[in-house]
Amino acid sequence: MKSIRIGLVAAGIGVVLATSGAGLASAEEAAPKSEHAVVAITAPVDFTRADSKNPEFRGTGAPGASVVVGDPQGTVLCAAKVTASGWSCTSVVDMGDGSTSVTATQNAWGEITSDVATFEVAHQEKPLFENWMILGAASVLLVVVSGISLTVARARKRRREAAEKAEGKTAAGTATPTRDPKGAEASADRVLSR
Repeated sequence: MKSIRIGLVAAGIGVVLATSGAGLASAEEAAPKSEHAVVAITAPVDFTRADSKNPEFRGTGAPGASVVVGDPQGTVLCAAKVTASGWSCTSVVDMGDGSTSVTATQNAWGEITSDVATFEVAHQEKPLFENWMILGAASVLLVVVSGISLTVARARKRRREAAEKAEGKTAAGTATPTRDPKGAEASADRVLSR
């Protein structure tokens, strides 16, 4: 009796498997065949974190086709042409923090395919002291401005000294007070009387 039941169960499973297999085969035959590679989002991948409010999207598709990436509200975030190495574009729309999804839609000569990616946007502004590029540029700018200021100050001092020196020699036969080696001031009369 046990062998008959097992046989009937096995026969039932076989019928189910045969029916399922036939159903799958007919479903594959009925599905439209794509002439071109379908679009796929490769970055950001599902359930990852994007650290920018303007994340970069990358994927694959049919070379030469156009891809448009949009958010659930229908806003176009970016667009790209598919090359042999795939496609990439950076969102031109600032995305807010939190979980979101995007849809990449490819138009390959009238054949439309799409892919969806769900990820988290977690953009945080970095404090000024953590942004080394800004600090580096500010440091270079400070050194340049300091150097220019120092050069201008020296040039003004030289011009002022040259002007003072020229004023002292303008009138023939007159002299300006000078200092002798001992530090005492000699008068113009004493200099002329020599």
